Amino acid sequence: MLDLVRLARTEPGLRAVWLEAHREAEPVFAEALAQRAGLPEPDLTISVQAAMINAALRVGVEHYAANADADTRGYESAVHQALAVAAGGFSSITAGSGSPRRCP
Repeated sequence: MLDLVRLARTEPGLRAVWLEAHREAEPVFAEALAQRAGLPEPDLTISVQAAMINAALRVGVEHYAANADADTRGYESAVHQALAVAAGGFSSITAGSGSPRRCP
């Protein structure tokens, strides 16, 4: 799978399929979040949260695929870190060193 994700960075057709898969997953995440919140359907907040989860999953996998040789944290760690950043919203920005800091 990682080879396909790596190829998606340079192959437009494969990139389109990768992004389409994530586009199709987003409403599924939104429905699951709405159900968990006891809502009959996703509202704006739930839809934004679903988009953040979706983007974090995509970027976490892409980051790991691009850095797997140098990154000793592993796949699960990269995805977990990406989801943690999304869960923090915009209250922190990850600096180049990976340490969070408060936005002014």
